[in-house]
Amino acid sequence: MITVAKFGGTSVANIERMVECFKVIEEDLDSKLIVISATAKTTNQLLELSKNCQTLNHIKKNEIIEAFYNRHKEMVLQLELQKNEGEEFLNSILERLKITCENIEKSSKNPQDILKWQDELLSYGELVSSRIFYWGLKRHLIHHKLTIHWVNAPTILRTDAQFGKAVPDIAKTREICKAHVAPLLKLSNMIVTQGFIGGTAEGATTTIGREGSDYSAALFAEAVDAKIIKIWTDVTGVFSSDPKLIPTARVIPHISFAKAHELCIAGAKVLHPDTLLPAIRSNIPVFVGATPRPELGGTWIGRTSIDPVNKSNVKTPFLGLGVRKRQVLLSITIENSLVKNELLSKVFHILKSSDFDCDLVTTSDTNIIIVVDMSRLEHIENLNLVTDSLVSELTKIAPTSIEKQLSLITLVDQGNFSSSKIFAQIIDEVKTLKDFNVRLIFKSLGGHSISLLTFEKDVELITRRLHHVFFEQS
Repeated sequence: MITVAKFGGTSVANIERMVECFKVIEEDLDSKLIVISATAKTTNQLLELSKNCQTLNHIKKNEIIEAFYNRHKEMVLQLELQKNEGEEFLNSILERLKITCENIEKSSKNPQDILKWQDELLSYGELVSSRIFYWGLKRHLIHHKLTIHWVNAPTILRTDAQFGKAVPDIAKTREICKAHVAPLLKLSNMIVTQGFIGGTAEGATTTIGREGSDYSAALFAEAVDAKIIKIWTDVTGVFSSDPKLIPTARVIPHISFAKAHELCIAGAKVLHPDTLLPAIRSNIPVFVGATPRPELGGTWIGRTSIDPVNKSNVKTPFLGLGVRKRQVLLSITIENSLVKNELLSKVFHILKSSDFDCDLVTTSDTNIIIVVDMSRLEHIENLNLVTDSLVSELTKIAPTSIEKQLSLITLVDQGNFSSSKIFAQIIDEVKTLKDFNVRLIFKSLGGHSISLLTFEKDVELITRRLHHVFFEQS
């Protein structure tokens, strides 16, 4: 049986954390395909490096390169490898990194070329962390007499050439993995590879979106017919809300694919939203657990709840609560109701060309209200420039106003309560929040989630209040 195990950035942040991962693998040697993220905060560091290359800030650029190199060199030295294998590899990456920086500088007037070279730059985080992990794992499992291979993910995860958020070619990835990965996994062999990165047919390196290592793991699992996907992180499963925000949040032991996907979309950060798509297609159970405390268990996600909830004992209507920041509210005035449909068409064309996601669109005879999700643009520091540009385009076709610094709080239900009754209960609860400004309340088309749009400065207190009422008092 093949299990695909993915270890996130916090789990591989340093050698001490990696040793925890090695112990987890040793307890489950069916984990034959290991997917590794970059060490914690490294991807952000490399994005900062890319920005400084574009602005030709050579002092800051060299500082980041030195910090990247020294951090990983210290990890290599801790492994006490024989010969100079570790340092030779790091030096080769350092040279490639410097060349990539030069290519970004030369491409400063071509956005598409910048994205291409930036993907190459970002890949070094995963390449270095996975190689260090590979060396450490071989040493830790030496008495098990396993043959462990390191494989470059861009050679086995085929994507298109949409640099920055490439789309995986599922059929071609499966074909490549059947030909080159499956033979290595026979008998007692084990593979260490990278998440987040892939490659085009022409050999260019791509990335599949921020936090995409979970998605990589699921794609590999589908490609090699794995039986289980295990996502190892720093929290013990999927919680009813973010435990860093709400200490009383509780682990959800069992959850269906559908509800887990709803929680991911709502803003639960444990899983990448796309992770579940390959698992759903191939019906592969997903486990989420904590690397430091594997004995605490975690969350199992499957086609149906593995341990179905006893409906008669369910007192809370909700399964979980998610938060998405960086939302904006657009209000577009309809000056002539006879051309509303034409106006809507123009609005959606502008939004599509700007690559924004809409959470809500509602219309009347006098205006169009749109909630736009900008959370995917978290790497953009000056989001005001983006939103101002959007408003400028919309104002060309109709008067438009915008509210910024908003957050969306979404409650995902258990699927067994009257949404109308619960919606009324939410309204009653919001009425008690007199000191807070809730801009909108709406429910999903299927009625399985209810969302509140509020200001970012109030989101923590409102979230805690809702969690207390609907999860802790129930």
